[in-house]
Amino acid sequence: MVIFVVGLVCLFGAGGLLEILGWQTMNLVLMPWLGLAAASLVWLGLTTDLGPHLGGEAFEEAKRQNQRICRQARGSLGHWHNALALPTPRKEKPPKNRNAVPLTI
Repeated sequence: MVIFVVGLVCLFGAGGLLEILGWQTMNLVLMPWLGLAAASLVWLGLTTDLGPHLGGEAFEEAKRQNQRICRQARGSLGHWHNALALPTPRKEKPPKNRNAVPLTI
């Protein structure tokens, strides 16, 4: 319930600030927050250890291991995915008219 109340107060507060300050001032007021968010993302990118790059043989080994796990999962689950598949539409053949006489010219 607190989340909804805070959201409602923020909604009406934003409308009130926009009415009092206008678009130009609101954009200028929000610039430091935008800069803080951008600086946080840059800092996170610089301090995060991404680990060794998977290239060449390491990538191929990870790919084979992933395929092996997927095959094992399919084997243990059976063919449940076929039950969820939509039926393919069948082309209906036109009914045969048994009384029709072939035309020969």
